[in-house]
Amino acid sequence: MQAHAHSLFWPPTGELEVVVNAERWPAGPTQAVWVPASTSFRVEPARHSPLFRVAVPTVAHGAQSLPELPRVVPVDVDLRTSILTYISGRLRGAQLDVQPVVDALRRVGRPQVSVTQPVNATARELAIAIERQPASPPSLTQWAADSGTSTRTLLRRFRAESGCTVAQYTLRVRMRLALKLLDQNVSLTDVALQCGYRSTTSFLAAFRRTFGAPPAAYGYAFNEQPE
Repeated sequence: MQAHAHSLFWPPTGELEVVVNAERWPAGPTQAVWVPASTSFRVEPARHSPLFRVAVPTVAHGAQSLPELPRVVPVDVDLRTSILTYISGRLRGAQLDVQPVVDALRRVGRPQVSVTQPVNATARELAIAIERQPASPPSLTQWAADSGTSTRTLLRRFRAESGCTVAQYTLRVRMRLALKLLDQNVSLTDVALQCGYRSTTSFLAAFRRTFGAPPAAYGYAFNEQPE
């Protein structure tokens, strides 16, 4: 498929990927994917959760300052509200006003990561332990044994209440820390080590899988070369 206008894709309740050439851009409730005009793409899986698309004309005021390449866009309260208003108007057949979406996009900065701690005491304490030491999270099997519960039960409770698996939670916590360190101009090697990666190459691979592009695509600058 090829867009004849800029497109912003946002699944409000599930997760999917927008594939552009060989790049895969993950989208979910907290992040949308921006696809510039005249860019071929496809959405995977083919049968996916509800997906909102906002079409941004290239002549829209301020559109010239929007990204020229595909990218993941964090969905903050402002952008979420503007997307929902746009979609609501389209469903009602009202005259579409894309300007609030454009303005919100222009205010959006670098990617963001959010996590939701489980309510269950055992699962919540595990989440806290991961947040305290994302580079060396506790053994899940040992944690369950020490807590007097089965690993299966702990995993089920954790996923049901946090919205993700323990592994996904750990990745999100690591990426949240990585963004903070990159903002502080910490060296790439130190970012990788503090986030639990043995090399800058493995860290950059995890970053790209999470946000769809390397740190440099979001304005982070560093002098070191990947190992």
